Amino acid sequence: MAEDLGSLDVVNLGFGGSTLLSAVYHMDRLLLPLNPVKIVLYFGENDIANDGLTAASTFTHFLALREEIAKWLPEVHVFAMSVKHSPARWPFADEVDRYNGCAPAGATREPIRHGSGQEQA
Repeated sequence: MAEDLGSLDVVNLGFGGSTLLSAVYHMDRLLLPLNPVKIVLYFGENDIANDGLTAASTFTHFLALREEIAKWLPEVHVFAMSVKHSPARWPFADEVDRYNGCAPAGATREPIRHGSGQEQA
């Protein structure tokens, strides 16, 4: 990751089996002490494939995580990556596609916080 992102100061907080709910649970111990300027989220794959959640319930958990981040780190830029297709998890590909399709709808329903503190729909 450090090679791909060059001079950015990056901390990978990912751990095997992590889910959106585990991110909310561990946020105060792992994320908040770092006082980040930007956050990149990659979640959903384990929620769907390991926990058996639907795209809709996974996206509800995503919105909950985003709200927690906004509550504690309101000035931080948050970016979300779409979930990749994994050959070993191909049976979940349709649900992953549905989850990835939720993001644009959620972005228009919920305000996106920018570093200036302004909100934009």
